[in-house]
Amino acid sequence: TDRIFSKVPVVKSIYSVFRQIRDIFQNNSQGQLKEVVLVQYPKEGSWAIGFIANRVKGEMAQKLGDNYLGIFVPTTPTPTGGFLIYVPETEIIRLE
Repeated sequence: TDRIFSKVPVVKSIYSVFRQIRDIFQNNSQGQLKEVVLVQYPKEGSWAIGFIANRVKGEMAQKLGDNYLGIFVPTTPTPTGGFLIYVPETEIIRLE
């Protein structure tokens, strides 16, 4: 099916995005991306889907406070790439 969907012009672009998202979760064996959240990014009032990657530790926790979470915000058209931003836990919305 991969080969077939990869050759159909319109389906190819949509399918490749879903395949990349699927690959992120299949390769998430260490549980790095634990939860799906909404985060205000790139500015206040604009919301993006992100994944909780980790809680701040060490020097970052000392400087920011330990209530910050590392959020991976994927980019398009390649959702395997993206940004890691640190946001106060109170400023995210957890999704089911």
